[in-house]
Amino acid sequence: MATGLSDEQLVGRTLTGEHAAFDELVRRHQSRVFNLAWQLCRDRDLADDWAQEAFVRAFEQLRRFDPTRPFTPWLLKVATNICLNQMRRGAVTTVSLDATEEDDDEPRQLAVGGPSPATMLEQRELAEWVQEAIARLPAKYRLVIVLRHMEELDYDEIAEATGLPLGTVKTFLHRGREQLRKLLEPKLDAP
Repeated sequence: MATGLSDEQLVGRTLTGEHAAFDELVRRHQSRVFNLAWQLCRDRDLADDWAQEAFVRAFEQLRRFDPTRPFTPWLLKVATNICLNQMRRGAVTTVSLDATEEDDDEPRQLAVGGPSPATMLEQRELAEWVQEAIARLPAKYRLVIVLRHMEELDYDEIAEATGLPLGTVKTFLHRGREQLRKLLEPKLDAP
């Protein structure tokens, strides 16, 4: 499979029966879809399940994709719908505030001229505080915060991915950021 093809070209090939084209789409987007699911549920197994379900659903609904539009927001909309439906069904009952993306036991090499171990520890603590605060947000704010700041979608893409009006996206982002600020202030103001 030629990987130099655009997502939209891969969709076209998939629709003509070339399943390797869809495999390439999965390879390109699997970490993004998994990360979205993980940010919403904070459970690796659930995120794996939801991401897999999102790709199955995307494959089933591929004929509905408009090839004149970007593929990524469409795929993230499919994934978002899967995640939100699962959350509504109660698949996520609690959010662990101690969860990290991966407890990696692999030794790490420090880059020459890179940040000091103390700086790296501070950065990791800050990242954990931010993750903890995001996990405490209501689902509707958490979703738009993740799509904007972690998936780096613009407002229009978030509106498309979530099915929310653009004004609601902006409101949810504003309110979510305000709640994040309030949650992080005590940690950041501490000596």
